Amino acid sequence: MLLAWLSAYALVVSLFAVAYFVLGFHYTPHPTLAQAFLESTTAFHGGVYLEQVHPGYSTNMGCSFEVVTGLVIEGFFIAMLVQRFFGK
Repeated sequence: MLLAWLSAYALVVSLFAVAYFVLGFHYTPHPTLAQAFLESTTAFHGGVYLEQVHPGYSTNMGCSFEVVTGLVIEGFFIAMLVQRFFGK
């Protein structure tokens, strides 16, 4: 079960990082792949700062959706850990 959650985490972060990178070809700013992964990881954990997201930024909607997705995945992961350590 833990492997499934880690896979979901890696998949979501990777998909959004690639999306941010590809959007960078068409809109500003133009992040490198490493910057796109950093932004995706930060957004997943809800740490997107106002300096990163401003009006006209090409990934505003993506960051918002990723924050909510990350919150849901982290919530289920924590619930699974609590259930495993403290029983049903």
